[in-house]
Amino acid sequence: AVVFDSFLVLEARMLGTGQNQYLVTVLDEAGNSSRTTVTVVRDGRDVVLPVTLDMVERPVVVNGEVTDQTTMRPFLGVGPTFVLTPMSITAVPGEVWGLSVRSAQALVSFPAKLVGVAGAAFGDSQRDPNGPIGMVGAGRISGDIAGADLPGSWKIAQLIGLIASINLFLFLFNLIPLLPLDGGHIAGALYEGGRRQVAKLRHKPDPGPVDVARALPIAYAVSGLLIVVSLLLVYADIVAPVKIT
Repeated sequence: AVVFDSFLVLEARMLGTGQNQYLVTVLDEAGNSSRTTVTVVRDGRDVVLPVTLDMVERPVVVNGEVTDQTTMRPFLGVGPTFVLTPMSITAVPGEVWGLSVRSAQALVSFPAKLVGVAGAAFGDSQRDPNGPIGMVGAGRISGDIAGADLPGSWKIAQLIGLIASINLFLFLFNLIPLLPLDGGHIAGALYEGGRRQVAKLRHKPDPGPVDVARALPIAYAVSGLLIVVSLLLVYADIVAPVKIT
């Protein structure tokens, strides 16, 4: 069974309360005491737990700044455990909608994010972990997930989520009404159908199909831009990769 505790008191000091399922607490004070108590909220009740501290080598902190010096001090480290909670089938549409909204927002901010990618690739700027990545970056992140020291079910869920988010973004990107994307062909077909309906209502002859060839210069320009963006992302993923922790 998995028990979620909210940390309340470390020895005699209040740590604060909230809805957090876990809280990382480090005891780093002068003294050689190897015992202390921790008060947690478990199932709505305050529970006092005795704990034994380990003496470990810790950096010396002066005025809030970590120095190069170290000293032996008592240490208590409490960390989280990754737990997958199954979701009901009724919650899936809301999750898909939320993912779609985030993908649309990422698509709108895509041009501005590319400026940061270029700065990281050719300058000293830091790569935005929430910025766009290319095929190389997606493969690197997939490898990081597969090699992480985490349960297999968590890895599978993360990899499926990564694939789903990439495909959803590409789907929305492909709907941009510019040739040679599918959105450009859809826009041309809608324009052609709308023009025919207007002519029909005005009792005019059928104007005929739209000459898509007239938009070929736009298609060439968009294709060239997509190639440049792809090469930029590949280069940035190599020299300034996005890493997950």
